[in-house]
Amino acid sequence: MQKRAPMYHRGYTKELDVEPLVRQLDRSQRLAGTGSWEWQVGADKIIWSEQAYRICGVEPKKFEPSIPKFLDLVHPSDREKVITAFVSSISNHMPYLIDHRIVRPNGIVRKIRVSAEVDVHSSGDLLGLFGVVSDVTQLCAKEVGARTTTEILASMLRISPEAIIITDATGSILQFSAGAESVFGYRATEVVGRSVELLMLEGIRADHSKYVQQFAIGQRQSLRMGERAPVHGRRKGGSEFPAEVSIAKLETEGGGPSYPLCGIFQKFARPRRG
Repeated sequence: MQKRAPMYHRGYTKELDVEPLVRQLDRSQRLAGTGSWEWQVGADKIIWSEQAYRICGVEPKKFEPSIPKFLDLVHPSDREKVITAFVSSISNHMPYLIDHRIVRPNGIVRKIRVSAEVDVHSSGDLLGLFGVVSDVTQLCAKEVGARTTTEILASMLRISPEAIIITDATGSILQFSAGAESVFGYRATEVVGRSVELLMLEGIRADHSKYVQQFAIGQRQSLRMGERAPVHGRRKGGSEFPAEVSIAKLETEGGGPSYPLCGIFQKFARPRRG
């Protein structure tokens, strides 16, 4: 039998078929990977959506949501911070957002993100909480991996004697190695966030920009600049020097270069002697 709920409108009552709405909500949450939950204080009742059950790895017919039962799913090392966030929210009538681990009944550990807002009566009494939950295990793993890679790269650049400069797709400098500081006379803090064209002679900046854009959309993954014309670098004081420059596309997580250019590797040689 389909579920129907009364709908009141301008003095008459009409039954509303909620079954399709429930199916649509469940489908939407499943595709989005986000479940919802509600705690009704007066009835001391907690309601989970189907996706919330899936995220926690429990079956609706075998698991009746409650605060103690949910805390049993929370990783022992995270229970204190979960309790603290929950108690603070209902005590201060404030929303909360927290990432923590759960241990599913099958022993698998997942990391979830829970956010909630409070429902408060006009009298100031707490009516309940409404929240959403999502599984962020893979997202957090990627973030940790990205931070680790970035930290390793930054550490290498701090000690590298080579002049290595990494920019984003617009040519804005992201990383500036110790060797680059020595060659150009700038501290990393002076150039990060500024255009790489700062390190070039004004007369070649436009041509350089076009050349790099062509390389970015082409098939080559790396090249040595100077094949068409000599390359010169520009030091902080304005002096110039001939250079050998190699650039390469930095690959993204998916394996392909970002558009138009994720990064530039530039190795400037010592000034040539005439």
